Parts: sequence; structure tokens; C-alpha cells
Amino acid sequence: MFDIAVPKGDKQNEHLRILSGLARKLMNDDFRNQLAHVEDKEDCLKILEVIE
Repeated sequence: MFDIAVPKGDKQNEHLRILSGLARKLMNDDFRNQLAHVEDKEDCLKILEVIE
């Protein structure tokens, strides 16, 4: 489960850009494996920071 926070009234559809980047990364076996083995939220955030 992911929570995506963007400013109210975001006309640039930032949430869609984030979801698109996440979907692309989730097709990568190594990325999914990293997420499956995180031990705390800091590790998870470090992994997710690579999403553009």
C-alpha cells in the first residue's frame, strides 16, 4: 500500500506521474525484491526515492 501526498488542486497531475514511475519500477525484479525485504520505513523510503 502506498500513500501519495500532493498539494491540493495539483493541476499538473503529479500523482499520476508518481504512479507511472512506481508502476515502471515494479516491473523490475530487483526493485520488487528490495521492497519485499525492507526492514524499516527508512529503508523503504531510500528505495522509493529513485522513482522519477
